[in-house]
Amino acid sequence: MSSLPTVTLANHTSLITGRLPGHHGILVRRDDPVSLASAINLLADDRGLCARLGAAGRVAAGSYSWDRVVEQVVGVYEESLSRFNPNRTKEEERVHYAIPGLG
Repeated sequence: MSSLPTVTLANHTSLITGRLPGHHGILVRRDDPVSLASAINLLADDRGLCARLGAAGRVAAGSYSWDRVVEQVVGVYEESLSRFNPNRTKEEERVHYAIPGLG
């Protein structure tokens, strides 16, 4: 397993993210090529930062396993299903999911 830092493109559709910006790598907006280039140049120019982020990422990656990923995905499904009420209309479901905490 490598100990290199990551430059990650932000993706609002990601279900689970294991990277903490500034701790394991650098997170940039998907539609910002200037920021992407800057992040790559920063890591290329600062070997100390590169080593720190890479080492932290390796430690964090060691805590993940397929069993843990499965647990997290199942948890998301269970949470979603616990909020589902088959007696609600489609409009009530949209309102229910749009407003956090609405029962």
